[in-house]
Amino acid sequence: MNRDKRRFIILLIALVYSLVLFGLLMNFSIGPAEYESAPFSLFFKQLFNVGVGTVALIFFSFFNHKHLMKVSKILLILLIFSLIIVDGSLSRRWIYLGNIPLALQPSQYAPIILTIFIARIFSYPINDKSSKKLYLIIFGIIIFLTVLISLEPDFGSGIIAFGSSMFLLFLTGISISEFLSFLSFSLLGGALFLTINNEWMNRIRAFFHPYLYSTSDALQSLQAFRALARGGIAGVGFMRSVLKFPGHLPERSSDFIFAIIGEETGLIGCSVLIAIFLIISYIGLRIARGSQSTFSRLVAAGIVIDILLWAILNMLVNVGLMPVTGIPLSFVSFGGNNMLANFIGVGILINIIRKEVAW
Repeated sequence: MNRDKRRFIILLIALVYSLVLFGLLMNFSIGPAEYESAPFSLFFKQLFNVGVGTVALIFFSFFNHKHLMKVSKILLILLIFSLIIVDGSLSRRWIYLGNIPLALQPSQYAPIILTIFIARIFSYPINDKSSKKLYLIIFGIIIFLTVLISLEPDFGSGIIAFGSSMFLLFLTGISISEFLSFLSFSLLGGALFLTINNEWMNRIRAFFHPYLYSTSDALQSLQAFRALARGGIAGVGFMRSVLKFPGHLPERSSDFIFAIIGEETGLIGCSVLIAIFLIISYIGLRIARGSQSTFSRLVAAGIVIDILLWAILNMLVNVGLMPVTGIPLSFVSFGGNNMLANFIGVGILINIIRKEVAW
């Protein structure tokens, strides 16, 4: 491995762990307000999640990503099966693993599994006569999985899985007319799907009329505004957040951690965070462009899209430009499944640099 590749790997790892450090510091800050009896339990739980993610990163950095082509169908079947189990269970979203203090959330792995599956399908030359049928089948699979995820209910993860998969389909060379037809059908179906669920409709109403729902569905959004406004340019300082305390901002350690970052570090801290995500995206796209095989190119692009979509949509929710959907911030929000899925993605990117990139 040459020096340029080594530098890219070191830079990618440094940027990822900069985001992780952001998350650990914020969880350290939020912990005493979250658990008075065990003020640092949130921090140590997240540290454990980072440790598990690090093991996965190391493993997939050395595991030849080309082997994922062989198991892509199996991974997809397992994903569908696990989503059906979750939708039919009382726990919803999670599959509990016996007495182990861990729970599997299949929806968090859907984007990366779909990425691998789509990349495998289009890694071989496609006959023009069969391309329309193939695209229709792939589109049907994407819609089916999106519906399964949304029924958990986890509409936010459904948006990520759908959005990243459609973007990847666009990169495969689908005609603009077919792509726009699929997209239009999806948006229409999504709009109709929303109308059958009062919770989703209330969130949309709260998005357009937040002060009419200030004590219910718009509470988190309004409190996030106050946290960001209170932070100003430079923030109120580490550990000095007020909105992190109970009764102010629900989901402050996960979906709305960006608001607490804004309160404590201000616009400066938020800008640094956004810059890190943009640089990671640039590195990922460089990896995709430099990959020698179609499979590696699509996988690299798909992983970057996944990570970036999680971050963008989370930030949009926090600043009030999107209805509340329950989307975590990549590598920063508290939680093990999203953290693990993203670490797996970064490990695969590193392996692509080592095995495929021609620099």
